[in-house]
Amino acid sequence: MMMRCLVAAAISLAFAQASAAQVHSAEAVPVGLVAARDLYASASYAEALAVLSTIEGADAEQADQYRALCLMALGRTTEAERVLEHSVVRNPLYKMSDQDVSPRLVAMFREARQRTLPTAARDLYAKGKGKYDSKEYPEATVHLTQLLTILADDDMAAHAEGLNDFKVLAEGFLQLMAAAAPPVATTAAAAPQVAAVLPAAKPIYSANDPDVTAPVSIRRDLPPWAPNAAMRDLEYRGVIELLIDARGVVETAVVRESVSPFYDATLVTAARQWTFRPATRSGQPVRYFALFAVVLNRGE
Repeated sequence: MMMRCLVAAAISLAFAQASAAQVHSAEAVPVGLVAARDLYASASYAEALAVLSTIEGADAEQADQYRALCLMALGRTTEAERVLEHSVVRNPLYKMSDQDVSPRLVAMFREARQRTLPTAARDLYAKGKGKYDSKEYPEATVHLTQLLTILADDDMAAHAEGLNDFKVLAEGFLQLMAAAAPPVATTAAAAPQVAAVLPAAKPIYSANDPDVTAPVSIRRDLPPWAPNAAMRDLEYRGVIELLIDARGVVETAVVRESVSPFYDATLVTAARQWTFRPATRSGQPVRYFALFAVVLNRGE
């Protein structure tokens, strides 16, 4: 009993410190957060969680911190981890500082961020690519720029190699959009420099272009799938996206929807060796984005 009280008191102190560091005036504190903080300070953790469940929008990051602290105080560590993972998905660029909250919470948040950022990166790529396809270039630029920021983050170091194609594609799309942007008035002296920075980029086509004939598979072997006993009776589905060049060679391969964490990296490696008869437009070979569904049947 004494140990439980000490733990609760320590976390309560960390909670109070977080509140003091993040709030500079009483008027700046949302009413819900004030109520949750007071309930937490009185060890009314369940009641604090009920109040925090009503908080959304701009205060969601702070609410998640407090929610995680309440769950930790109740011994519900797994739920606290899920809350932090959800926080990362909602705002993958957000980072906690140990100057604001307890080091234990910061460490837990960073572990959650390291687990979740690859999924967030795939989501940003899918959003950016979707906006690019619909020619909503400002929105596409925002998503793809955020993606590049995440890929350069220290918390992505362990996944950097497997996500390198996302970086290549994001940079390529940003270059294409910059080249397609209306010309900006500039001086005659500056014009040659702008032209050198933004060379003409070859267009990339997809199923959204009805006048383009899609590539045809020549070699598209899936890598072996050797599930363990617990996974053998399950079926796994996912989607891989390829950028196929005008020679029918795979330039980049990214997993849009995960098949299995144990299979995705092997799938990407194999897909880079696939070959195709290239897509054509008016009889000329062109670069093309193609999506392929991947299904791993039971025991295969």
